[in-house]
Amino acid sequence: MVAASEYFWATLGQLDKASVSRTAEWARANCVKHRIVHAAGGNVELYAQRPEAKSSKSFKMMMRAVFQNWGLPLDAASSDWLRLLSRSEFEQVAEGVPQVAAQAAHTPAGAAPSTAKRTLMQEAARLPADFDERSLAVWRRLQKEREMVACSA
Repeated sequence: MVAASEYFWATLGQLDKASVSRTAEWARANCVKHRIVHAAGGNVELYAQRPEAKSSKSFKMMMRAVFQNWGLPLDAASSDWLRLLSRSEFEQVAEGVPQVAAQAAHTPAGAAPSTAKRTLMQEAARLPADFDERSLAVWRRLQKEREMVACSA
């Protein structure tokens, strides 16, 4: 387990668009690099590189203070809502492979992923950055069409 790192991943919970924008502004001003991902279940995840390496506890205190100052709730009920990342884990996320970070949350830092997971990561790297948003839009359209067919029958 990494004791300190400048890279971290945080699940911020379900945020509205204004809160996501505010988080993005904060990350642009305070992080070397960052990426905000809309994950499964509507949760927003922040992947960030800070200027200095710190412990997980320090990053948790910082994020709690930021959200408290904004008057926003931070969905941090579980102890694993923020995890330190290795440089390679962060770089994979920065390149647009959100599945890597989800897997990284369940893999000890520095451990090599299995062959099947590496293949999945290689395939995911080929997807466009907005693939998840486009897929969700298609799914919603199909659901509406299905409802219309069911209603007319």
